[in-house]
Amino acid sequence: MSRDPLETRVVVMGDNHGNHSDHDTLKAILAFCKEFKPHYRVHLGDNWDLAALRRGVGNQDREASQAALLEDIEAGCQWVEQYRPTHFLMGNHEHRIRELMHVTDSITRLEALQGIDAKMRRAIRDSGCRVVKEYTVQDNFVDLGPLTFTHGFYHGNDAILKTAHRFNSGPGRAVVMGHLHRAEQHNLERRGGGAVWINGCACDLNLQYAERRPSTLRWQNSFMAFIYRGEDYIGRQAHRFAGRWVMPFSK
Repeated sequence: MSRDPLETRVVVMGDNHGNHSDHDTLKAILAFCKEFKPHYRVHLGDNWDLAALRRGVGNQDREASQAALLEDIEAGCQWVEQYRPTHFLMGNHEHRIRELMHVTDSITRLEALQGIDAKMRRAIRDSGCRVVKEYTVQDNFVDLGPLTFTHGFYHGNDAILKTAHRFNSGPGRAVVMGHLHRAEQHNLERRGGGAVWINGCACDLNLQYAERRPSTLRWQNSFMAFIYRGEDYIGRQAHRFAGRWVMPFSK
């Protein structure tokens, strides 16, 4: 797929959740990148799941939880090494480490958390990524031409509209978010237009800790690609149909 020298190409993915990744989706992303040859590869965050930290590690399941945590960390590190993001937006799952650092009263636990955090950040840096955004409402944004990328902060049916109206950088521009694992597009009802997308996810759609949430029925494995020239852009989502991937901008 040849590149127009006047166009900029972007691939965006996220929410692979470490050892809960959907390997078919990750394979499709790498295959598409090889063909599409993007200038930028954006990762929307939640590259690691850190479920063992969310639940806490009890005495009875300490060994199993630690093994799962190590598997999670390694899987996330391997993926950033393969994907080689140019821009990485920390998600709420990565931010879990920082939250726990602030509330622990154990020096041993603090040092362990700092070690995990350092390993994740080192993996991102070693992948070649030089733009890393923290998970705060002030910093968690990347602007590339007319496109704004963020992990996302809202839940619920109106999350896409809240994100668009609070974080869209101007008329006619686009916002792309992750976080909700859905694949959606909404065109803004505003002078000059604009759009907002939910990117979909690259994780297992049957995460055990979320299996009682009705919202998971809307989850979809997907990723996106964009082409822009100046302020003009077009975005398309990848879809898995009948067991095969329908790629963005495919002939």
